[in-house]
Amino acid sequence: GTGLWRADDLVAFATEWNATGAIADEAERKAAQDDVLALWSDNGRADGTVRLRNGIDMSGVEYTPIGWNANPMEIDKYAFTGKFDGGGHKISSLKVEVNDYAGLFGCNKGHIANVVMEDCEISALDCAGAVVGINVGTITGCSTTGGSVTSTAMCAGGIAGVMSDGASLLEDCTVSTAAGSTAHLSQ
Repeated sequence: GTGLWRADDLVAFATEWNATGAIADEAERKAAQDDVLALWSDNGRADGTVRLRNGIDMSGVEYTPIGWNANPMEIDKYAFTGKFDGGGHKISSLKVEVNDYAGLFGCNKGHIANVVMEDCEISALDCAGAVVGINVGTITGCSTTGGSVTSTAMCAGGIAGVMSDGASLLEDCTVSTAAGSTAHLSQ
């Protein structure tokens, strides 16, 4: 794997990851997710880290969050479970508008680190965050500047829309000038 260099890479990674959620058999789904992680990771293995290698301008790019599905009752099957390192590179002008779990990631059960979101427009009926709509995993060293994060019915946060299950960790993250709630900035 070589990591994510362009907007096309980010879209392809999200599409490939989300396709694994439709696999009914849990062992087969996990094997398919491992294959996607290996393809995009820095060491070519499922235990590697998927890395953002450049700043990416998402202006005008149609995007579906990583770890997202239209049926919120099945989000568990689609949740991102790997390691993602933004390397401090900016993802700018990302626009996401979905019913549930809006953000760069829809649902995270893995580890997301060092993601910098700038001037993004994230909106959902339920659970919107610039980095992740619903976090059940770990988020470290992420930041959001500018843009807006809105939820018309439930949770909105500059980093995560909602932190779930008590096992979540959110540390060393910052939000500045982002519209919407910052209630889920820290635990």
